[in-house]
Amino acid sequence: MSSRKAAGRRGGTKKRAQRATSNVFAMFDQAQIQEFKEAFNMIDQNRDGFIDKEDLHDMLASLGKNPADDYLEGMMNEAPGPINFTMFLTLFGERLQGTDPEEVIKNAFACFDEENTGIINEERLRELLTSMGDRFTDEDVDEMYREAPIRKGNFDYIEFTRILKHGAKDKDEQRRSMSDTEIGRLAYEGQIAAVKENIKATPSLVKRKDSAGRLPIHWAASGGHTEIASFLLENGSPVDPPDELLWTPLIIAASAGHEDIVSLLIKNGADVNARSETGHSAIEYASSKNRIQILKDLIAQGANVNAKDNMGFTPLHRASSKGHFEAMKILLTCPHIEVNVQDKFGNSPLHMVCQEGREQEAYLLLEHGALIELKNGESLTALQVSTPNLEPKLRDYLARIRQQRK
Repeated sequence: MSSRKAAGRRGGTKKRAQRATSNVFAMFDQAQIQEFKEAFNMIDQNRDGFIDKEDLHDMLASLGKNPADDYLEGMMNEAPGPINFTMFLTLFGERLQGTDPEEVIKNAFACFDEENTGIINEERLRELLTSMGDRFTDEDVDEMYREAPIRKGNFDYIEFTRILKHGAKDKDEQRRSMSDTEIGRLAYEGQIAAVKENIKATPSLVKRKDSAGRLPIHWAASGGHTEIASFLLENGSPVDPPDELLWTPLIIAASAGHEDIVSLLIKNGADVNARSETGHSAIEYASSKNRIQILKDLIAQGANVNAKDNMGFTPLHRASSKGHFEAMKILLTCPHIEVNVQDKFGNSPLHMVCQEGREQEAYLLLEHGALIELKNGESLTALQVSTPNLEPKLRDYLARIRQQRK
């Protein structure tokens, strides 16, 4: 939207009745206000501090909707004046007063359930959570899904809401606790003496699975207990057992940042390219979480730097999306790295850094051969998705490069 258009909206040609907003911030705690702020920024596509009809249209279009103009007008007319953040918070405050919070949660999920079935395809929900607003990482989604009722690839948000508000049922509660086996719990807590005593008394416990399909070695890796992991391996534990979501101890240790465990597992022959159910490997988590030493160790052992998960994201996508400059540099020095690889949505690593306004990361990718003219699934180049502050800097940078090459 042009600045003239924005100014016209703010000044307004028609004065509307003002709504009391002075005490709206007292209705929410700071964490809630921050969440509303993130939601506001997600809708305020042009970042001018106001939500207008064009912002609503663009937000709905990103969800695959094509709203009619009168529908958008109706939404805008719910507010008595220009929708800045204070007004946005006021509108929600009025709606939430006297409303069952459980219904609020369900209604939030229901926005993505057009058929009102009570379920959402888990891959579609993952796409939404990792690509909108204050984005989830895939490991965040994985963690949520571990506690969620998912049947035949569908996320049951009604049951999930019930669990959030009222607690898990017995089986779910067991799965959410550290482990529902004594040996798993001991391994996670680092109780080395008790682990040794139990394993020596009953050697088969080293391969005892809990209800999440995890062995003691998984829990030792999760807790970062190298001595216990070493003891378990010495006493017959497999090094690469997958749990029910196909997480191996190495993937868990890499995600958690336990360098010594990663080193131990690699020395014992762990598969550095093992993938979880969602296609994530240890190197992707190391890149996403900026685990520099683990990233170096995995690459040295032949981890695939171009491995794609189920969403088409590579380690370079992950490091780029988080702005992990050092991890990006390490990946870009690999001889076979694919700089212009595109994910399921057609976005390259350069698209990701540009839409987040990451200047130095953008220059780094361009220096390593990233193509500025590459288009994503929406036929947009990285320059076109750049933030307003970054775009002119990129244009100047590219102009200088072209001049130097003449």
